[in-house]
Amino acid sequence: MGSLEAGNRDGRELLRIRVAQESRASALADELAEFARVEVRPRGEEWEVGLAGAKTDRLVAFALEAVQRSLDRDPSSTARVTLDGREYRMHGARDGGR
Repeated sequence: MGSLEAGNRDGRELLRIRVAQESRASALADELAEFARVEVRPRGEEWEVGLAGAKTDRLVAFALEAVQRSLDRDPSSTARVTLDGREYRMHGARDGGR
């Protein structure tokens, strides 16, 4: 798969999501692929999902909700999300998302 570095008009990805497991990265990529161009790649001991496409509030919200749903399945899991040049850490829900 080609690089998404030129995905937006300003030459940057819409957002990047880093998780520990390849299976979680692949599942997120599958869920997000219908809304944006997606690339999964290893980054050290983590896996990174890069999204490129038109930046809309709806797409960003959908992507963040997908990450949270994924994390809620494992309360000890975390993800690092980079959006607009800032990094955020998301955590799984302690109650399993209930």
